[in-house]
Amino acid sequence: VIYDQPDGAVATFMHTGTTIDTDKQEIINKSTYSKIVIDPDNGLVYIQNPVAATPEGSWVKGTVNGNKITIPMGQYIYWGSSEGAMLAWGSSSRNGDGYLEIEKDPTVTEATFTINNDGTITIDNTSGGDDGDGATGLVVVWVWDGGEAPYLLEWNSEYTAAEIPTVITEQPEGEAKQYVRSGFGFVVFDNTLFTTEQEGKTTIVYDEDGTTVYIKNIVNGMSDSFGESWAVGTL
Repeated sequence: VIYDQPDGAVATFMHTGTTIDTDKQEIINKSTYSKIVIDPDNGLVYIQNPVAATPEGSWVKGTVNGNKITIPMGQYIYWGSSEGAMLAWGSSSRNGDGYLEIEKDPTVTEATFTINNDGTITIDNTSGGDDGDGATGLVVVWVWDGGEAPYLLEWNSEYTAAEIPTVITEQPEGEAKQYVRSGFGFVVFDNTLFTTEQEGKTTIVYDEDGTTVYIKNIVNGMSDSFGESWAVGTL
């Protein structure tokens, strides 16, 4: 599994695609930031996060020739101690009970992408309707010792040039003051209401310019999931 960014010219894209998740029986439009590295001297290309619904930060390797990118199937985008996720090609269908299922197609050994004149990159030969039945495209196969199970399928993959937003993760310079914060928060995932005062104090940093301020973890309750971050504003 390639986790380190390869050498070469790098560009950042917003990667979008339509995804079937057979575990949740959902069809959703997913997006993530992906980087693409091109090494023209060796004719190589690397795509980060090749399936938008699994942004593991890993890379798959392929070749570039003119405006065509070719990515071999069978590469892994994640591997733990005894199981992992493999990239493949496949299709979807509904079983007798009406549930969506995904089948890997081992006869398709590579996926191709087109670099368009407007700078976007689109996958070739995928298809799919609103209900997900009969879709074809990139498949994520969960692999373990002695078995495998396809569970995600993405079609209509497209990469559009983008910039990753800047996230301030370290305390800025300036006069830091502690405040007891209070208020309410609501979490839709588990339908719970909580008071932010339970979280204790927060920090506000005042810049020496007298107009710039930074507030730590401005949405309380998010820090457990995303770590420390600072929102910047003016006084």
